[in-house]
Amino acid sequence: MSFPCAGQEFLSSALLFAASPLGLLLWGTALWLLLGRRKRWLAAGLLVFLAACTPLGGKWALRAVESLCSPRSDQKPASVLVLSGGAVFDGVRFTASPASVRRLRFALQQTNGGPILLSGIESPLLLSWLSERKDLREVLIERSSRTTEENFRFSAPILRKMSGPTALVTDKFHMARAALWARFYAPDVQFVFAPVPSYAPPVRLPFDLLPSSKGLDYTTMALREALALLRDRLFIAFHRS
Repeated sequence: MSFPCAGQEFLSSALLFAASPLGLLLWGTALWLLLGRRKRWLAAGLLVFLAACTPLGGKWALRAVESLCSPRSDQKPASVLVLSGGAVFDGVRFTASPASVRRLRFALQQTNGGPILLSGIESPLLLSWLSERKDLREVLIERSSRTTEENFRFSAPILRKMSGPTALVTDKFHMARAALWARFYAPDVQFVFAPVPSYAPPVRLPFDLLPSSKGLDYTTMALREALALLRDRLFIAFHRS
């Protein structure tokens, strides 16, 4: 009984997209390109753009970036470093973003009451989140950093005073860049890389073949992180040369 419902939902979504301004523009552009044999490179570009707009393409790109992260060690961490992931304004006050809370929830599972270092300008918001839930474990905060590079530049002196291996917690797509700066600023600190599970949900066919804003969000996130990783690697290579 669920298959006809799923088929109707897919058909409805496809028709809505085809009738949307973006859908009409894409179909019209595709037709124009098919009529001009010398414009095949534009047709290829259009297909790439369409693929980038689909959740399937976006999830593939995001998981390609996630595959660059360091594998997790089997060691049990004695402490945790959590990289904050932004804040949101609810009309009255700023609160920790869902991404930040997601990282913190995951971090709480990594140690049995060991100390937690919250790094980032939003760290006081995460501390408030913990306080509201009456979590009594030891919490340190580094509230000056605004970038991944600053996270480790400012946190390294604190990390050196913490005993035992430290779990590094951030989103999986962000872990490769975080590990890069961790090794650069704190090569003497033993890290256990603990990425939060993938941000992208499992693939849903055939729905993920339909272009959508969410698909483009995944692709944009992956592209932005890949470019940032390339930039940071070049910066470190230049600094070491």
